[in-house]
Amino acid sequence: MQMVLMDRQDGSGLLDQLILANALGQVHWVLIILLGIAALALLVVTCVLRRTILKAHLIAENLNDVIWIYNVDQDRTTFISPSVLNLRGFTVEETLKESLDKSICPEFLPAVRETLAAHIQRFREDPTAENRTTIETQQPRKDGSRVWVEFSAKMRSNDKGEIEIVGVTRDISKRKRLDAFKEEVDRLIRHDLRNPIAGIISLPETIEDDSNLTDEQREVLQMIRQLGNELLNMTNLGLTLYKQEQGFYQFTPQPIDLIAAIQQSWKTLLHSRSENADRLQIKPKSLLDNKLHVQAEELLLNAVFLNLLANAIEASPESAPITVAIHTSESQATVTICNKGPVPESIRDNFFDKYVTSGKKNGTGLGTYSAKLMVETMGGQISMQTDADSTTLEFSLRLA
Repeated sequence: MQMVLMDRQDGSGLLDQLILANALGQVHWVLIILLGIAALALLVVTCVLRRTILKAHLIAENLNDVIWIYNVDQDRTTFISPSVLNLRGFTVEETLKESLDKSICPEFLPAVRETLAAHIQRFREDPTAENRTTIETQQPRKDGSRVWVEFSAKMRSNDKGEIEIVGVTRDISKRKRLDAFKEEVDRLIRHDLRNPIAGIISLPETIEDDSNLTDEQREVLQMIRQLGNELLNMTNLGLTLYKQEQGFYQFTPQPIDLIAAIQQSWKTLLHSRSENADRLQIKPKSLLDNKLHVQAEELLLNAVFLNLLANAIEASPESAPITVAIHTSESQATVTICNKGPVPESIRDNFFDKYVTSGKKNGTGLGTYSAKLMVETMGGQISMQTDADSTTLEFSLRLA
């Protein structure tokens, strides 16, 4: 920069211009230093970002689970991790060209679409609400075989306002094989237990012929016979559930007293637990002196109440009341079972699924699953509502 120095008559002009030149020089160096710092910071950020991207690619390429993004508005997959090659045998490029209909085995597709459509609709209505979902299904592999997978998905909006499903797919083939093995073992055990249990039940009848027994001894024998019958019913129930799961159970409805089923189930639970008999409250109380018949099977109905009442006991604080309310319409009876305490958020969406449990020391995740299966077998429906204070299970059956 060229500067022209012009002196004033009093001699001050030259000094002022020298001071200005010195100041401009300092600003110039400050700017150079700031630009250098900015360039260095940009370099550091670029290096960190590059390393992060490399790590992400490394994880995606070596992860067994498949990460994917499906654009609902465009009806296509916009991203999928390279691990899809290990899971299904397709490359990323081949999978991105694949439609949703082709990525799901045909017999599972309607249920998958129905589940996703319901969650998409809820997300459209309230984007801030919890919208995670889990789906078990089968996907075709490139070699023509199939693989059992579990989808864990969540809705979101992208920067264009389009709805996307961000999901993770996991191979659950080993778990499915283990489940099948466990079911086969259970079926064999149930079959082998029936004869010994029948022998236990018949033994008290033989002993009761002895005229020297006291009333207390006869009461004990009666209890042994009753518990033996209940054990036999539970063994038969296991086989019944297996048939229901396989879809070849033949439901034979009979008029069964709903009130008696509740009372008998509660009595059975009192035998195995140190519970206060008054903890159960049936409403309205006027029903206790009457009968209310529904279209059901005694074995199934008793098992429903056993499972749901046991679940209520385990989920609620000690000694907290459990309320069973019954309402009738022209054609059906509706039963609601209410207990204190909420259902954990982690299992609310799949509360009735098999093996789903949370926070129970000896929980198997079969109680509510089998109850739902049996209610639906008897032509009814069951649902669950929960809040911060309590949980209510409701099911309905046809009146006899």
